Amino acid sequence: MAYDFPPPDHQFRMWLALGLNSILMLPFLIWGVGLLRRKGEQYETEPTRRSRWITAILLSFSGLSFLPFILMIPVALLGRLLERYYRNPLPMIALVVLPMLLFCISNWPMFAGANEVAGRSNCRDHLKSLATAFDDYHQSEGHFPPAVFQKDDGTLVSWRVEFADRLNVLPPEYDRGLPWNDAVNRPLLDKKPSVFTCPTDLRIGPSESKQHSSYAMVTGLGTIHQAEPLPGEEFTDGTSTTILLGEAAGLQIPWTEPRDINVDMQPVGINLPGSEPHHSPGWFSSYHEGGAFFTMADGSVQWFGEKIDPKILKALVTPQGGETVELGKIMD
Repeated sequence: MAYDFPPPDHQFRMWLALGLNSILMLPFLIWGVGLLRRKGEQYETEPTRRSRWITAILLSFSGLSFLPFILMIPVALLGRLLERYYRNPLPMIALVVLPMLLFCISNWPMFAGANEVAGRSNCRDHLKSLATAFDDYHQSEGHFPPAVFQKDDGTLVSWRVEFADRLNVLPPEYDRGLPWNDAVNRPLLDKKPSVFTCPTDLRIGPSESKQHSSYAMVTGLGTIHQAEPLPGEEFTDGTSTTILLGEAAGLQIPWTEPRDINVDMQPVGINLPGSEPHHSPGWFSSYHEGGAFFTMADGSVQWFGEKIDPKILKALVTPQGGETVELGKIMD
């Protein structure tokens, strides 16, 4: 059985928050329509208690439209004020709430997608920060960093650990002289620096996502990361059309593990279906609907859709493949 990647975003948290918003709105409306009175407090206008309850309950459902409950405080005050002047408050309360409700409904797609918009923005920022760090390394070393650093004793260290240290975000308890899965280092998977995390992964992915890297380098025959790292000057295909790293949430790589995308061992594609939920065996995968973000060798961050032609995707991972790629025709 194949499982789609990314899995559907049911947005349970959003609906839970909207339900709570609606519940908090109800007591203000109950008070505003005159159902909560001090003992002996009477008014000349008397809509039936049933009408008041129906009005309050129906208007409380407007909380499901992203209308914040806090706005019901002035509405409730208006209702009580109107009734003090011998007027039925129900029509006026409804007339005040209705335009706000219609505004929220008309902007539902924007409000409902706010989390994803923020997630994509933060994801781009993290990839841009890594691009800057890679550029600094290139400037000082004359070539891009390897995906795996090998210590004198043979210990393999992931580029993520190396750059976490360079960015001063590596947990101080981490011992780079020991393997990533040593008993000393393994507990530090929960202390993953945020720069290796796309917020959408944490929102939609499994609980283990807090330990997994959202990003991975491209390795394999013909890529930037071969036996010897390449300097940017030798990218005959151009640095702007060569992928340096990209989103790979479906590979579920622990952030300290020296493992990345291997184009020789994995099927080409973005967001390919997996054999298990939250798994994608392809080169790239993200919890964003429709595609993934990539850092190019020139430091730019690009978005490529999951329907991209596999031939073009292959061309984008080779710095010296001799292909010509026009980014403007494939970005969506």
